[in-house]
Amino acid sequence: MFAVKQLMTTWLMSRIDGARPSEVGNAVFETLANTQLLRRTVMRSIGHLWYFMTSTWSLGALALVVCVYAVFSKRFSLADRVTAFLMVALLAGITLAAAAGLPADGRIDTITYARYLSPLAAVYLLVAIAALYHVRGWKKIAALGAAAAAVTLVLMAVLLHLAGKELTKSYFVIWGLPDSTFLSSLWPANGDWGSFHAGRTTVVALAVLATVLLLRLLGGNRRVALATGAIGVSLAIFAGVASAAVTERITEPRTKGTQGIASGFIESAGIRPGDRLVMDDGLVWEIRATMTFMVLDGRVWTRALNKNATPPAQANVAVFPLSDTKAPATDSWRKAPPGWHVDRDVREHQFVIWRRN
Repeated sequence: MFAVKQLMTTWLMSRIDGARPSEVGNAVFETLANTQLLRRTVMRSIGHLWYFMTSTWSLGALALVVCVYAVFSKRFSLADRVTAFLMVALLAGITLAAAAGLPADGRIDTITYARYLSPLAAVYLLVAIAALYHVRGWKKIAALGAAAAAVTLVLMAVLLHLAGKELTKSYFVIWGLPDSTFLSSLWPANGDWGSFHAGRTTVVALAVLATVLLLRLLGGNRRVALATGAIGVSLAIFAGVASAAVTERITEPRTKGTQGIASGFIESAGIRPGDRLVMDDGLVWEIRATMTFMVLDGRVWTRALNKNATPPAQANVAVFPLSDTKAPATDSWRKAPPGWHVDRDVREHQFVIWRRN
């Protein structure tokens, strides 16, 4: 499949004007071969695994412990051992690829970037629940919980040791850290949704794990049926509160803040049928991503125009970011080639439209 993909990519690139190889895909192999970036790759791998464990309330860590044990234990069937191996291999492989392939963009969530691992979250949760269901005896359940907590705490300690300075210098992007931000906001008298706290996130995630283990220990005991039911309902309410809080604090503000920028760009920029648009690569990501996949009568390019890249000869419209709202619109493209002029100054969205005469 990889060989077919390479052949298909080569064939497409030879027929699409301006096409370039995937920078992320190539970066994985280039980074893994670069010994100078080894520490960064290890740091990110630890961060991604830590985020995965805490975002699954450490049940992911419990499942990982079970899977690793199953791989090396003859007490499990061959099918179970193969499945366990695949789960561990997928977790490790995706983590390593994401850690190596992501660019150095100065963001905290790049260091703790678990969204590529998110497809595994549901599977790991199912394995954790199945393991807790099958394990008998409070000592074994407590041992499983202790092992899961140890994995989470070790990952946090190594992350803070390796990335302590990077985390303080990197900038916080709330939509890239929804799970940890929600968990850390539950810290007593905190309620902070504007910063990253690895320690608080870990403690609250382990508290939820402890509640799940308590529910498992009480389950089946009729004398404490009321307490068992109360804990179960509390966990269900907690899960609902998590979804509602992330939606209210992160998803909806993010959507409202970018909807007008991306979908309203064509109208506010005055793009007309047949226009051939070139975008500076410093323009906000939402506009560039949306315009790249829009079906227009003309063409769309992205070029590093402010780094002296030449606009395509066919382009008749160019869009630039205006980083300084007090600066004149002409400052957006100080080295504009002859024949180009400012057509629109859309200061409320901080971009400038240039047109070729």
